[in-house]
Amino acid sequence: MTGDLGAIARDALLASGSAIPVFGALLDYFERRKDQQDDESTRRTFECLQRELERLKDRVVAKIERDSELERRLSEVSTQVGIIARRSHNPVRLDAAARLMANVLLRDGDSEVIEHAERQLFLNALESLSDAAITLLAKAHHALGVGAKRDLEQRLVRLSFADLRRQLGLDESLLMGLVAELDRFNLLRRVGASPVRGPTGLYDNDPIEITPLAGHFVRFVTGGSASGGRDS
Repeated sequence: MTGDLGAIARDALLASGSAIPVFGALLDYFERRKDQQDDESTRRTFECLQRELERLKDRVVAKIERDSELERRLSEVSTQVGIIARRSHNPVRLDAAARLMANVLLRDGDSEVIEHAERQLFLNALESLSDAAITLLAKAHHALGVGAKRDLEQRLVRLSFADLRRQLGLDESLLMGLVAELDRFNLLRRVGASPVRGPTGLYDNDPIEITPLAGHFVRFVTGGSASGGRDS
């Protein structure tokens, strides 16, 4: 039977109580349970979560009180991560979901903590977006220069649709469909249709923008790396 990642995470945290650090309890629990899962996606999600917690170490909360706001948020996030793990075999998607779950456990004030609403939006995107759309976003971000990535922290950055099409080798209509997917989550934006058609008569001249939110999302997709290479 495929394990319920949300229930396993909650059980591990609440079983830790006040005497055993959450970090140690989680690692021990996942190590014992991951090999009992007959679903490869769930096992991979466990393993990525372990790696992320090992990276964060003492930046993770010491304990979680029952019925606390943190416990409620962990319950919501871990349940959604479990759904993603059961539905997907894409390692990029699974690893990103695990990193978002680990983010819930960071102490207040940590530089990597994101808002709960942003975390939920990213999980919804991971659950809904196609593999091709996630790859497109990672590659579009990877192609930005250093200055553009710095600008992206504060403002929208314009992209060339024609350049994206050439880099990815995709049909124009398909590429615009992937842009539309990402636009739903405010990750890429189609600003409008250009009055001047491109050489093919379709979308090459249409302005596309990548959003600051996309920069945050890509960090979870790539594990903090600026490279989109893992997404190919």
